[in-house]
Amino acid sequence: MYRALIRLMTFQFTIIQILFKSKNDLVLETIELRQQLATYQAKNEDLKSITDLTRSFLDSLKRAWPKWMDALIIVKPETVIDWQRRRFKKYWTKKSGKHKRLGRPSIKLEIRQLINKMATENFIWGAPRIYSELLKLGYTKNQVSQRTISRYLKKIRPDDADKTKSHKLQIPLAKWCGRTLCPFIRNDMLNKMIIFNEEQMRDYMKQYFEYYNNERCHLSVGRDSPNGRETQDKPFKSARIISLPRIGGLHHVYKWDKAA
Repeated sequence: MYRALIRLMTFQFTIIQILFKSKNDLVLETIELRQQLATYQAKNEDLKSITDLTRSFLDSLKRAWPKWMDALIIVKPETVIDWQRRRFKKYWTKKSGKHKRLGRPSIKLEIRQLINKMATENFIWGAPRIYSELLKLGYTKNQVSQRTISRYLKKIRPDDADKTKSHKLQIPLAKWCGRTLCPFIRNDMLNKMIIFNEEQMRDYMKQYFEYYNNERCHLSVGRDSPNGRETQDKPFKSARIISLPRIGGLHHVYKWDKAA
């Protein structure tokens, strides 16, 4: 408001100089003295300091009249200049911070709940796996990031130092199979479950390879599965997520429920 007022008064003072020409200095000096006199009287009666209106008046007069310092009495010229600098700084600070939000932008409640669901149902998943699943559900990098997921996981699993490390169970059969197969099978399955016999082992291995090739997201193939997995979009606003257990519930696949 005061910025617009300063512009208006500056324009008026400029008009006065144009209209009165040779008398403009006298007219502007009279105006300035009268304004200062009114301020001085108000200050003595009400014990109030100089108002923003007076500051705006002197600021605008400084811009329009080169001899503004000659009639200045109640304050020093440096004070008026300081007012102008403060007002300039305040204006741009307010303007630059108007649309600026402090701290990290919060993510939607829907995404936070989904992160919690995935972290709870898949105790061996870390932020990369959860982030990949969210991308497959149509969420974008602008909506959530892997770093944000890591921050939420610290709250969900306060006692979990690193979920990328395996929790080994010293079961002879699992240990023997782990030495002959790839390390990722040990980390994803064998070290996380108790296997009692060969038949059960074959069944779980069959499930795992199907999950590995068709549904498990891998960083090496751009957070996709080796055979390619469709990225889903939310079908409608009230759609919900369904989780499909894999390998005895050790892993899960998440999809949008398209039923209304």
